[in-house]
Amino acid sequence: MMRPNPIHRVRRRKREAQIGLIIARHGFGYLTGRFNPYTKWKLKRQAASAAEQTAHIARSVRFRRMLEELGPTFIKLGQVLSTRPDILPLDIVHELARLQDDVTPMPWEKVKKGLEHQLGVDFERNFSEFATNPIASASIAQVYKGRLKTGEQVAIKIIRPNTERIIRDDLSILERRLPWLLYLTLGDDSRRWDPQAIIHQLRISLQFELDLQHEGRNADIFRANFQGDSRVYVPRIYWDYTNRSALVMEYIDGKPLAEYFGDDVATETKKALAQNGANIVLKQVFEHGFFQADPHPGNALVLDGDVICFLDFGMFGRLDPRAQSILGRVLHAVAKKDIHRLFKAARDLHVLPTDGDPTEMRLAVLDLLEQYYGLPLKQINLRQLLRDVIQLVSRYQVRIRHDFLFLAKALSTVEASGRKLDPDFDMVSLIEPFVRKMVA
Repeated sequence: MMRPNPIHRVRRRKREAQIGLIIARHGFGYLTGRFNPYTKWKLKRQAASAAEQTAHIARSVRFRRMLEELGPTFIKLGQVLSTRPDILPLDIVHELARLQDDVTPMPWEKVKKGLEHQLGVDFERNFSEFATNPIASASIAQVYKGRLKTGEQVAIKIIRPNTERIIRDDLSILERRLPWLLYLTLGDDSRRWDPQAIIHQLRISLQFELDLQHEGRNADIFRANFQGDSRVYVPRIYWDYTNRSALVMEYIDGKPLAEYFGDDVATETKKALAQNGANIVLKQVFEHGFFQADPHPGNALVLDGDVICFLDFGMFGRLDPRAQSILGRVLHAVAKKDIHRLFKAARDLHVLPTDGDPTEMRLAVLDLLEQYYGLPLKQINLRQLLRDVIQLVSRYQVRIRHDFLFLAKALSTVEASGRKLDPDFDMVSLIEPFVRKMVA
């Protein structure tokens, strides 16, 4: 059996101590009791000071800021947990939706040195122009603007040096600490959840984010799915210059979708963007089974003619044809208030608990359907409906598939953006024709 590398062990011990100090600094000192004993006195001092300084700040805000400071692994953990209102309190889930992955840029010379160490060549030689000040900087990658020698203007996304090593160390720490942290945060309720399943989901998400070729392939699939659709534009990927650590794509000069939320934009333009954006996402879900898991406004630009250009292709959800079919049956059963068909679809998904009397759960589901049955579609808040469903699911320990959690997050995000653009935005009525087509 191979013995652990002592250098790796020391490095991880230092990182664990740093994590403990950051947790304490944000007022969660009670979570650090079993962290590195060599820094216990520092943790106690930090915790006592933080308790006074953070007393006026909501727990959910402190939790989100803590994850942001802890870096890429924990920011991604927050994004994963933001899809799990069945595990965390709703105030924390809502706050995690606001996670900002915007950090101080790393100097270009350091990024260049790390990239050349991996590739063994001078990466800049591919470009006639290369602006060394990044136009965007996140915890995993930085984005630069440049021009190929053939004349095309491009955006270059580059993984920050040592990011993979940091993430590997953090995952090793989380594998040991997450069960205990969940227990301290959730108490006995944490025993219902599988921390290793969360770590597995986190590991897969990070594995894809660290492979920019995977993101490029997602972009190509997305473009092929919307070929011929004039409402959508997907930037071209320049594969001759793209590798695992660097993604070179067409530079798009558009206006961020969020800038259309203001009162200075024409009402008709805002209504058109809300409807087109939602229909594009619904088409991804119900027709392609391949959808952006986090379609927030920061990932989209508006081009001339109200064309929407998508930019981030790192995190996607998938629904196979069987899952799409069952989803259609679920939504159709909800619309018809058919409790028998609803439970049959749930059984087909293998998500219902195998023990206990289902009668109480059936009555709770029926009560929930009664609250929405007969309401005009425009009065149904999809985000609230999904929240109510997930709370009920959590109460009766119904298992939720990851693809459906990604779907719930995507639909909630789109509805929130749609209502910022158009107060009368009606997401449910846009979903209806897709469901009708699937059921037929």
